Amino acid sequence: MNGIGSDGHTASLFPDAPGLAETGRRAIAAEPGLEPFVPRVTLTPPVFAATGLLVYLASGEGKAAAVRRAFAEEPSSAAPASIVRGRRTIALLDRAAAALL
Repeated sequence: MNGIGSDGHTASLFPDAPGLAETGRRAIAAEPGLEPFVPRVTLTPPVFAATGLLVYLASGEGKAAAVRRAFAEEPSSAAPASIVRGRRTIALLDRAAAALL
């Protein structure tokens, strides 16, 4: 299960991060885009793409804009959750997070 950050990141893949273009490795070091600013390791988009089912969970009005960018707009590296998908992807959202869809 993946979350969505208010900036549209998921799995320590932050907006416009070089790791979004990684195709050869399964996991990489990732620079944090939000607190906590600690060393991170993340899976890469091809690993998620090979997943049978990827579930996103988001709640609260603070996630509404990111949810819109992830699920209602064109995929963009500015909103990593819009490009990180499994073979099948579903989103579990409360009313507040889904308010802008």
